[in-house]
Amino acid sequence: MNVCIWMLSVPILAYGAYQDWKYRIVPNKVPAGLAILAVIEMIISIFGNNNFFISVSISERIFGVIVPALILFLLYVVQEDGIGGGDYKLIIALGALIGATQLSIVAFVACLIALCYCFMKQVRSVPFAIMVFVGYIFLLIFREI
Repeated sequence: MNVCIWMLSVPILAYGAYQDWKYRIVPNKVPAGLAILAVIEMIISIFGNNNFFISVSISERIFGVIVPALILFLLYVVQEDGIGGGDYKLIIALGALIGATQLSIVAFVACLIALCYCFMKQVRSVPFAIMVFVGYIFLLIFREI
């Protein structure tokens, strides 16, 4: 992923995480910003120098949108009090930006942190955007290893 793109995506996700932590809502501008970054990065990867950065393929981005959308929709059907709409949009937009493979790493880390949080605090609901943000930072730090 282009360094400029991830440098822009981190503050957007941090803002969404803060809003979710403080108000338990993810503003629509957060997934919209990530989706815009995904489109910009796709344009750069198509017309730019592909040797400059690692790009995510369009098929990977499509899977990054469709697969989580289906999984989260099924979770919503099974349990209405599950994931919130803002978290739903955030994960789908992030899937468009980083693709299904990298999103699965972010989601795994986020779910693991959320489970630990629920266990330690004895709660059933978490501000999931903060967990997604931590999972994304984890991905950025450890993806080269």
